[in-house]
Amino acid sequence: MALTFTIYITDEGIRATRETQQNPGWYIIPYQFRVSDTNRGVDATRTYNSIDPNPWYSGVFSTLSASGTENKIIHSVVIPPVLTTATVEKNYGEIYFIYKNHNDEEILFAIG
Repeated sequence: MALTFTIYITDEGIRATRETQQNPGWYIIPYQFRVSDTNRGVDATRTYNSIDPNPWYSGVFSTLSASGTENKIIHSVVIPPVLTTATVEKNYGEIYFIYKNHNDEEILFAIG
């Protein structure tokens, strides 16, 4: 079963992107995604410190593709079927896209 989420790039993600563009040698890289069963409100002002510290699943991105002509980034994520079957009662409250910056700090790049 495939699920589709609408994801919003956070202010934290935009700030990190701008800082990276303005500072040679700085970078941000996709690190992992996390799924929480809580829903604290999906909005762009959320930060890494405001996410659920105990998500019911986390994993690495399966694939990443970007389209400069369409201004979009596509992250594919997979939750193993054994987990989705075992956690059928779980609520997909929020999904977090975590990136790391040049200082190895985790940032909330996007939320859905």
